[in-house]
Amino acid sequence: MIGEKIKKLRIEKNISQTELANILFVSRQTIGRWEREQTIPNTENIVMLANFFEVETSAFFDTYNDNKNTLVGKRSSFKQFKGIMSTYKLDLYIFFLLIIPFFYIY
Repeated sequence: MIGEKIKKLRIEKNISQTELANILFVSRQTIGRWEREQTIPNTENIVMLANFFEVETSAFFDTYNDNKNTLVGKRSSFKQFKGIMSTYKLDLYIFFLLIIPFFYIY
């Protein structure tokens, strides 16, 4: 869902992937991967996208539908979570390796 929203906003603003990439200081390929939902932008890039497109950061995420009490886009949320985990797997691994010794100290 994030990728679809980025693409929609980019097309509405009538700019190319290359132009958006230059504004965000990322590669054109990165923008393409975001739009195809192969990867997702990090927090800093979400904030930069929101500022550029003049929308709230929450505009890029699935929202809770109060009428049906369901999460809209639940399947894509799992896909996003899976992408985050694969992107930051090494970071989490290192974090836990650094944290575990502190539990033995106390």
